[in-house]
Amino acid sequence: MFDDGPRHEDRYPTVTMAEDSVVMNVGETTPPAASSVTPFVRWTAYGIALLDKQEFTAAAAAFRRTAVEYPKLADGCINEGIVLYTQGRYAEALKLFAAADAIAPENMRARYYVGLCYRWQYQYAKALAALVPVARAYPRFGQVDDDLGWIYLLNRRYPEARLEFEAALAVDPDDVVAHKWLSGMYTALGEKGLAAEEARQTAQTKDDPAALWRVLGYWRANLDVAREVTPGHIHGDEDGLNAETKQILNTQNPPSMVWIQHRGGYPLPPV
Repeated sequence: MFDDGPRHEDRYPTVTMAEDSVVMNVGETTPPAASSVTPFVRWTAYGIALLDKQEFTAAAAAFRRTAVEYPKLADGCINEGIVLYTQGRYAEALKLFAAADAIAPENMRARYYVGLCYRWQYQYAKALAALVPVARAYPRFGQVDDDLGWIYLLNRRYPEARLEFEAALAVDPDDVVAHKWLSGMYTALGEKGLAAEEARQTAQTKDDPAALWRVLGYWRANLDVAREVTPGHIHGDEDGLNAETKQILNTQNPPSMVWIQHRGGYPLPPV
């Protein structure tokens, strides 16, 4: 052991990475400042976090609490309805959206989800009745244009579907859903040139599930490139580094995504 005195000649080498100081008022109690965040906001934020983690039961309970404690606000009913919609419980969700409508008539957020519930129950007339006012109220909400276009497409109302998908692309030129369905739309309308262009745009913007395998093939053939994207590596032992890189590649994941490596215990197939 080193004697770590401040002036000792064998002082253990240390590096200060960060430091801070705290002043404590011993014997004094300072009341915390009043928070401007209301219980409604806290429970709503908590419910959103639970929904994001797919904790549906707990999320619904959190939103239900806001509905009980703040009965004059429609948000609790709407948010709990969204949880049920996410689970595919459309009939139950519609009851909560109806309760929200009784509190805040013409709430466009509730109407949007009402339209989605009817859409996935194949009740397209009711879905259109709910979604069209949303699109008119929020012309920059491209998602509702995609939803309307899809319904019009299924009902072979091609001119109306075309307008909706083109409206969605006006909001987001990279909307892959709109590109995909417009390609078939233009084909049905006899506009082959536009259909080919939309097919090209779809191929360019959509996720390519085969891309990973092409990347892995390139990395296998170019280990000097592959090892540079390995989370941690040391230059100098190129043979050992190549072996480690091959081991990572054999997990069939990009090296930059593999953070746990199995060393021994399970034989890996040769590269």
